Amino acid sequence: MAALSTQSAQLVRQKVNGITRHPAIFYALKGLFRHLSSYEGNPDLQFLAYDGPADFSTTGVLLVGSACTVYAVYGKKANTATDQHLNLFDDTSSDDTAGDVKASLAFPLAGIVSTGTSTPGDVQGEALAIWPEGIPFAAGIWINSSTTAGSTQGTASDAPRGFVIAGA
Repeated sequence: MAALSTQSAQLVRQKVNGITRHPAIFYALKGLFRHLSSYEGNPDLQFLAYDGPADFSTTGVLLVGSACTVYAVYGKKANTATDQHLNLFDDTSSDDTAGDVKASLAFPLAGIVSTGTSTPGDVQGEALAIWPEGIPFAAGIWINSSTTAGSTQGTASDAPRGFVIAGA
């Protein structure tokens, strides 16, 4: 992925609604889209999907290679046997420096109830972070997953899958 390629917020909303069926996540994202349309001028957005086990096999993946603003990040943990942290770096290349993490989404083992299923709507290991005014990324978005926030890349098979919502 290189430059940010935005589209109507409504199209991004439709993509997001097809990913998760958890009511708390659905309504939190609905609130974000309402806020963006009412108070932020309804900006064009980009839906940036990532597949942790496939994308994070070495050091992570570049989602956007230019300046942008992140409004939300969602993930569903692939393996509940390991703590995971999804790290977003303001960078265009591999980065493992904890101080360079611009945003992080934690998937801790403690508190997660495992039902032994992975059906749609299962709350096992899902997490969402929303920034209504957005977090500016000057260089781009490099994303990886680690067992400790901002540390060296963890095992790809434990990494979450999900999406980032970004705008210009």
